[in-house]
Parts: sequence; structure tokens; C-alpha cells
Amino acid sequence: MKLYQLKNQSSISNLKEYPFKLEREIQNLFESNLTQVMGLHLVKSEFAIKDKRIDTLAFDPESKAFIIIGYKRNKKH
Repeated sequence: MKLYQLKNQSSISNLKEYPFKLEREIQNLFESNLTQVMGLHLVKSEFAIKDKRIDTLAFDPESKAFIIIGYKRNKKH
């Protein structure tokens, strides 16, 4: 998806995409801004239940529900 920056009332420019090298970089950035971006509260990073691993466990105070977030660096997943 192309992203654009508004320069003034009648002009836009393309924003260049810089891919993440590691999935962990995406996770750190998203978790650091979880409340601002999604309105969620971080509960735990790298949470494990039995033999399953959850990248980010968050809580949504509006719906009073836990949210499980997984990250993928590649577009193929």
C-alpha cells in the first residue's frame, strides 16, 4: 500500500518504505506505542501458555477483553 505525505493543500509526495530487518523491531515499536495506536494496554510481551508463544498480550479496556497480537516481517504469511 502506498503512503503519502501532505505537503500543502494541493500537493502530496510518496513516502519511502524502509523494511524492518527483524520481527522484534516491529514488536518493540508497536508495543511502545500500543496505547496511542490501538487504545490497548500492554499486559505481557513474549507470553507463553504451555508450548504456545504469544508475541504480545494486550488488554482492551473498552471491550474488557484480552487481545493476542502476532507479528510477521514478511508479506507471505
